[in-house]
Amino acid sequence: MRELYVVNRVTVLISVVASVVVLMATFMSISYPWLVLALPAAGSAIYAIGKPLGRIAIFAGGALAVFQSSSGASAVKLVYFAAALVVVLIAVIRCGAHMKTEWGALFKPALRGALLLVVLVLIAFTVGTLIMGVPVTEAARDGITYLMIAAAVPLAIDGASTMNRKSVRVVTVIITLLAAVSFAVLFLAARGVSSLSVERIGLASMMALSIGVSMGFVLGLGGRGVKMVWLLYVALLLACVLITGSRGGLILLAALVGVVGASRNARVPASKLFLGLVVCASGIVAALMVAAPNLTSAGFLQSRIDASILVMTEGAGQDTSGYIRARATGFALDAWNRYPILGVGLGHRFPDPTPGGYMVDFQLDTAATFLAKFGLIGTVLLFIALALIATPAFRVHKNLQPRLPEQAMMTGALAVWVATLIFGAPTEDKGFSLAVLMCLLMLASAFRTKPSLEDLAASPDEQLPTPVGGTSYLISARKAIKFTRPTPAAKL
Repeated sequence: MRELYVVNRVTVLISVVASVVVLMATFMSISYPWLVLALPAAGSAIYAIGKPLGRIAIFAGGALAVFQSSSGASAVKLVYFAAALVVVLIAVIRCGAHMKTEWGALFKPALRGALLLVVLVLIAFTVGTLIMGVPVTEAARDGITYLMIAAAVPLAIDGASTMNRKSVRVVTVIITLLAAVSFAVLFLAARGVSSLSVERIGLASMMALSIGVSMGFVLGLGGRGVKMVWLLYVALLLACVLITGSRGGLILLAALVGVVGASRNARVPASKLFLGLVVCASGIVAALMVAAPNLTSAGFLQSRIDASILVMTEGAGQDTSGYIRARATGFALDAWNRYPILGVGLGHRFPDPTPGGYMVDFQLDTAATFLAKFGLIGTVLLFIALALIATPAFRVHKNLQPRLPEQAMMTGALAVWVATLIFGAPTEDKGFSLAVLMCLLMLASAFRTKPSLEDLAASPDEQLPTPVGGTSYLISARKAIKFTRPTPAAKL
């Protein structure tokens, strides 16, 4: 009875405190109307922090909302970084338990890669601030991009502990569509051909689209038949990039190189590639025809096509973008020649490669940015860290089929990242961390769920789970269940 009495007193005390807080908030909202929205938002954030999906929503949704929203360290960005730090620390702590599971152990190399990346950032931060004399705030702003890549690893592992494969795909579709639309709105406005009243929506990232395009190809062309919905989804992502006149959007098609392979390995057969390209091209043309009349310059797209033809026939030097990129490479190599071992560090501002340009920035549109920023040693450490993070895409889970569709999705994204080196450093794109997050989240959720034969019966296109080193049989899951039922002799 006394315990019940104590519980009742605690309940009453909490109710009284909550009532006082609500009354104070009500009176304060009269003087400060923004509290009406701030308090529920804070309550929702506190609730979300306690859930793996909520922590991913805070990390990814916040990145989409605050990055590129303003220059410098605004109050909104500082609040986001504080929240991101909290959710990442929670995920890191929880990863200790996940590493003891069978599926979690497969991601130990990825965690080591994330730790190595943090060490690299600390080294480059020290070089920039102590040796080069860069302000601490500048070096921190430059390094946050790489810290977010490292943070994505434990967040993905922790998120996969409760999320299934379908929910991860839904989250991926939402994030990639938001990034694609933001890309189109921002760059059309920057080129002065947008008829919209807004100039930006959220983070405009082409790297974030890499996993979306790869996932669409695998789900659209893998297995039996062709799933048109997924191919049209890919076409929409590509159209959002190509309508801006960015030829770099074609790099996203490199995902096909990463996903092609034998059907028994849950990859896209080469025989379906042409069909996939035809469907995507038709969807892109249709989307561009619908959007083109809304551009303020009727000849904008045609001018970009003409420039592309000029590059293919007479070389990149005839194109303004190619000329600027060549100058950027020269600036980066000059910086590396001066500091070949550890580079110039974080926070260094490079000159504008645009002829007559006066702006300076932390990055250049060239892969030589790695050497300039991290030096030879740092660049080697960076690629080792990234290779460790990508290791799960090539691992095999015991008692599952030799390969999972999610592994093909990540290798497709990897192909895009490698192809992007032609144009620049993919890791300098703030959306790269979101791509890493979604790739590892897909893989971890797939490894954790361990589909049984009964699960596969609902999806006959899937492969049979077979022991590591065993033969992979492409037979119907329904037939497999019938085939594996114990015989009378076996019962004996």
